Amino acid sequence: MERPITKPPGTPVDQLDTPALVVDLDAFEANVEQVHGFFRGRAATMRPNVHSHKTPAIAHRQLAVEGAASGVAVVSVGEAEVFASAGIGDILVSMQLASAGKLARACALARTCRISLIADNEATVTAYASAATAAGVTLDILVDVQTHPHRAGAVGLGQAVALAKAIESTLGLRFVGVFTAGGPIGDGPAAELRKRDEQAVATFVATRRAIEAAGLAVTVASYGNSTHAYDVPGAADGVTEVRSGAYPLIDANHAPHCPGLTPAAKLMATINSRPELGRAITDCGQKAIGRDFGGPQVDLRPDLVAAAASAEHGLVDTLDGSPLEMAIGDHVWLIPADVSTAFALHDLVYAARSGVVEAVWPITARGAFA
Repeated sequence: MERPITKPPGTPVDQLDTPALVVDLDAFEANVEQVHGFFRGRAATMRPNVHSHKTPAIAHRQLAVEGAASGVAVVSVGEAEVFASAGIGDILVSMQLASAGKLARACALARTCRISLIADNEATVTAYASAATAAGVTLDILVDVQTHPHRAGAVGLGQAVALAKAIESTLGLRFVGVFTAGGPIGDGPAAELRKRDEQAVATFVATRRAIEAAGLAVTVASYGNSTHAYDVPGAADGVTEVRSGAYPLIDANHAPHCPGLTPAAKLMATINSRPELGRAITDCGQKAIGRDFGGPQVDLRPDLVAAAASAEHGLVDTLDGSPLEMAIGDHVWLIPADVSTAFALHDLVYAARSGVVEAVWPITARGAFA
């Protein structure tokens, strides 16, 4: 667990202790403006999926930009509790809840803010209703629709319509709409991924229309997993909101699929050893940047390859083994493969502009898995 001596606003970035997680505010603001700008004047809005950064200060900045939805999405009740305590009053929990303890906590939150849950089967609906009636609250419920074969969700129009009717007729619950998680970034060509996403959106909207044809009102149609192609669901008639996590920060895995967005979250590391002419060792290992989804990239240096090689140390090598012009004590900037993993490994993130720290943001929801 990282617990550094925090440097205050006004500190030059190059004076931070390393490894340091830093958000470039100019890049962050440009990313948010581009994505939210797409949604201005459209029926759909952007609901930030804040599990990617786990940081209330970032969430408030996202929600303050025109084009944003009225709230955020999270993946656990623990995250919902953190963001609710930070003053966010509309929270969608995008994971089905299966334990009585989590449902009791969700119902407690429902007394102070709007909490929306998802369901893809009637047993879950029954459990939600039992918890809600015991707590004396009404929960907003969305039918989770499967639009990708490796995701959860009700399969087929008949199952989705039946589930919506069950929610609508159950005491303690309020049916509000439909939800889905589309496909991941994947390794296929961009054109194939876009075609896949267009088909998923069509399935999603068809499910919404079938539920409406059965006489139920759909006020929310929430489509997620959309950083790489937010415009596909965002422009679709019948989608009311798009959920995305990585768009304001952009990691190395998203960058090739998001040419208009710039990596804004990076790790500053220090060279602490030069064992070979073509190799440097840094103080940024897997405990600081993660490697579950691949190794980091060296910022602005395509001629170099990096790896989170061990717990506390990382490697930076030249691609061809040629001499590396870096000295012990030099700084190197690394783009994490997965920004969500990197944020989960730090207690705080420095927000900087033009090489100077403007703010220090606690990553309050790190570890809030339950």
